[in-house]
Amino acid sequence: MNRTRLLFIGVIALALGGLLASVVYRSLQRSTAPARAGTDVVIAANDIAVGAKLSDNDLRVVQFPAQDLPNGYFHSKARAIGRGVILPISRGEFILTNKLAGENAALALTCCLPEILPGQPSSRPQPCWRMSPCWHRASAWSATQRASRRALR
Repeated sequence: MNRTRLLFIGVIALALGGLLASVVYRSLQRSTAPARAGTDVVIAANDIAVGAKLSDNDLRVVQFPAQDLPNGYFHSKARAIGRGVILPISRGEFILTNKLAGENAALALTCCLPEILPGQPSSRPQPCWRMSPCWHRASAWSATQRASRRALR
């Protein structure tokens, strides 16, 4: 009889402990903050060098919490595709507006790429932040390139 009584008390204690643990677990689940909805952000799928023109293969869209995002990020690939890179971008890094040339200004990077402009010394390209040596060659540029030049001023 004594053995049966102890077994009965043990089973009831286990049942009450399990029930209490279940109630505490559910209340903690409800009290924790729900997962915040993320914002679509464009990041680099691989390392991108200066002077490269962004393509679909270079970019990836991920979800990121809105409060942790830097200024100047892109929501969609379409806004970044076709723009020129003016600062190196590492794999997984945000694609930011300050690391890209302006829209329709990809041709402004031609001073960094001496093989594009005939007559430029191929041994030492001009630095990108100092584009003035390239502007005197505007007569050889197309109408699109001249429009880009005007937009950058």
